[in-house]
Amino acid sequence: MRRLSARRQLQDDLRRSARLVDDTIARVAPTASGIAAWRSQAWPRTQSALEALPPEVASEILCALDAARFIDVADDDAYVVALSLPLRMSTGELAPAAQIARGLESVASGEALLRSDAAAMVGSGDTVLAEEALLRHPTASRTLDPSTWNSRERAYLRARSEPRQLSDDEVSLLGWTHEARRRALLAGSDPARATGVDPTAAPDEMDRLYRALNGDLTAASEAITQRDSHMAVLEQFLATPEDALHNYSSDPSFWRLLDARVEGGIVGASTEFIRWQALHRLRRALHSRGPHAGRALLGHARSVGGGLIVQGEVEMIAAYIEVMTSNEASAWRAALSRVRKITDPRAAHNAELLTEACRRLKDSGAPIAREAVKSPFVVLGVDDAAPHWKARWKALRLEHRADEERSAELNWAKQRIERGSTHFVLPLHAGIYRPPLRGKLMPSSVPYRRETRGLTPRDVATWRAQANAALSTAALASARPTALLTKVNTYV
Repeated sequence: MRRLSARRQLQDDLRRSARLVDDTIARVAPTASGIAAWRSQAWPRTQSALEALPPEVASEILCALDAARFIDVADDDAYVVALSLPLRMSTGELAPAAQIARGLESVASGEALLRSDAAAMVGSGDTVLAEEALLRHPTASRTLDPSTWNSRERAYLRARSEPRQLSDDEVSLLGWTHEARRRALLAGSDPARATGVDPTAAPDEMDRLYRALNGDLTAASEAITQRDSHMAVLEQFLATPEDALHNYSSDPSFWRLLDARVEGGIVGASTEFIRWQALHRLRRALHSRGPHAGRALLGHARSVGGGLIVQGEVEMIAAYIEVMTSNEASAWRAALSRVRKITDPRAAHNAELLTEACRRLKDSGAPIAREAVKSPFVVLGVDDAAPHWKARWKALRLEHRADEERSAELNWAKQRIERGSTHFVLPLHAGIYRPPLRGKLMPSSVPYRRETRGLTPRDVATWRAQANAALSTAALASARPTALLTKVNTYV
């Protein structure tokens, strides 16, 4: 009796479960041929009938068969589609189309995008999808496949997600003038000159920032008036009283503005700033007012100290000033001794010149002996071998056209440079005169302008449909009949 009762109970349970499957078929595929006979036919025939149905319909029937435990599907993620649940509720491995659909659902809902889904979106070849993925996983732009994306597309996607990773050639390929100017500024170059733009015609934010970084207080005020991106920090700086300016001395991007704003020293300033300012003012005095003006600042530059490179630079300037301002052989020999102690290999050239000048001093006198030492570039007020020396010469010639002595000296400098004459080299290290490239005023990279349309609901729906097809195919391929399905075929 118990066996009979158990068999009847099983048959009742099977009928109830089978009716649920029948109800699903009647609802989603009422006219489909071959599927209605699922109870009495072998599983391969039912499987073939399901393959002929639309993916979303087949998935729902598969889900009903699995819920009744008539089949076993290896790919559990197929149920996500069948139950019309968001794909993002699944975290397993899916077919590429399903990964893309899951990624788009995550993006559309504002949820976190899985790295694997981002990779699938980037590999899709669709710029809109790749862009959405890279905005959330920027580092994926470093592995863009050249077989999927051409050079312009790769540059664009990187410019949208990780603009700092772009090469200069890629910046040029995009015609991205703003980024080219930003990079020139960060390298210490005039952004207008670097990109061939006339800053006097239409000066922009980068031109004003370049001038401000070089100590132009007027440019700082203009940036505030024009409401540039650095307006707030510049406004705060200009409003800060002098007794509180030391707070800016730890930010190298303000160093030149600090130097321009305060004529003397700044009480409480950082040691790094004090050393830079002493060296900067020493060179500026030498370039703008000559060796005698530089001599007055040597003591302070020596007293603030610095590393070996800075100390060597100060002593090299001191040696040049000594030879240019003194006629005493002992002073020249002392200068030569200091230069020989500088371990920098670039100091050897200057040491040779000074050695020869000391020999000639006794026989020819100071004016002739110092001729080979005198730097035409220092006369023009520029660094050695500066590419813009001729423009500087023209400007100084115009400024001093009424001063015959100064005009003659300027012409002498021009002739010496054009002949390639030997001279004392200053500076040895031009980079130490520039403040370190860091601080609040240094422009950060910004993403390139968007060229694609944004993600639309249609994109999500299209890829969801493709995902449904992929997952339905995978589920059908993995589905296997269970013992219960055999019992249905036998008892129901």
